[in-house]
Amino acid sequence: MTEGEAWALAAKAIRNSAYDHLKEFEALPGDIQRIVGASSQLRDWGTMDSDTVHSVAASNFQRAYRVKAEQRRKYDALPGEVKALIGQIAAGKQMGIESHEH
Repeated sequence: MTEGEAWALAAKAIRNSAYDHLKEFEALPGDIQRIVGASSQLRDWGTMDSDTVHSVAASNFQRAYRVKAEQRRKYDALPGEVKALIGQIAAGKQMGIESHEH
């Protein structure tokens, strides 16, 4: 999905956010949810001046989407063993396990 296509989905959710911002947020793909941050952000953007949303918010969203897409592209290019190691480290951090090697 391009950044423009991602913004189009977010913009549609913003337009409908006055009715049920949580439902609109939950209907977005995960990558877009992570960039938006929270359902309340949709509601907040929905109350802003339309020109501001479609210039400032759109620009910031699309820049964040580009960065996230580049990170994903680089991650996808990693060898499987490296991805597995990253997954193990991430799982350890989620469980509160940290390495204290000196």
